[in-house]
Amino acid sequence: MVKFKKYFQDIFTANGMKEWDDAFNKDNIPSNILNKSYFMSYGINTVDNSVPLEDNINISIDCFFKGYRNPKEALDNAMELCNSIRLEILSRESIASFIEVNILTIDSVSQISEPLNSSNDNSILVNLEFNLRFLQINC
Repeated sequence: MVKFKKYFQDIFTANGMKEWDDAFNKDNIPSNILNKSYFMSYGINTVDNSVPLEDNINISIDCFFKGYRNPKEALDNAMELCNSIRLEILSRESIASFIEVNILTIDSVSQISEPLNSSNDNSILVNLEFNLRFLQINC
């Protein structure tokens, strides 16, 4: 079932991002990998029980960036990179080329930025949310 993650991981890696595996404590990301790192979380939301092999997955991806000396410019760059990644994820060509999971559709839900924490607006968090519909065959 988690094979769909590779679709997202491949696109993020191709765009210079590194996956952070130590999930839920955002304050625990070491500063040496904070810039251009991401963490993906997801949950299954089966909508139509009449199609038992079709599932919806809600995917949330937190992308982390350092602001360095110019946080405003870093925010603009982070939003631009995340938007580029978002568009690549939604690309029909990208979806069609991924054969490990039978992806039916991917919808973009949101792209929101905020400071990583209230005490340091020099670190940026951009959250991308998607809804992925796929068939459970061969998963």
